[in-house]
Amino acid sequence: MKSIKEILFMNLKKKYIALVLFSTFILLFIVPIFFISCGSPPHIRDQYGVVSDGQNLQLFNTGILGQPAETPVKLLQPCKAGDVRPENIMVDIREGKYFAATIRYPKDVTLEEARKSLNRIYKKYEKKSFSANTQMGLWRNEDDKFAIQLTKNEKCIQVIYHFRSIIVL
Repeated sequence: MKSIKEILFMNLKKKYIALVLFSTFILLFIVPIFFISCGSPPHIRDQYGVVSDGQNLQLFNTGILGQPAETPVKLLQPCKAGDVRPENIMVDIREGKYFAATIRYPKDVTLEEARKSLNRIYKKYEKKSFSANTQMGLWRNEDDKFAIQLTKNEKCIQVIYHFRSIIVL
């Protein structure tokens, strides 16, 4: 006759085997389905109704421009699956307020992909004289009093946001 200790050990052993089998099932079948379904399918409409067909940038939150520097802020707009995140963010403060920001993205992003990302939100502010320029882009948002400059160099794509309400003497 088996002792209680042996019976308990056998039950634990069966439970352990069941747990290992269940975990293996989850890892092999459920997790890959989750990641496949959570990815960004190509050609979907974003929150602005624009169809995305390339890399989109996680953009700077221009709402902080002109805000006091001691105010807690979120530097970036919400990131969506597949968005290219900045490599570097530099924020300028003048007279105690957020005044400008320089955002750098990886060099594998093309200037046109960056332009499309900015135009998702700022298309009506794009300066027509720069809309076909292959070296840079320029947007002037007179409503919110800031400008955006887009350039590409050998190291990165660079987007500079500049708040124009703070007068510099």
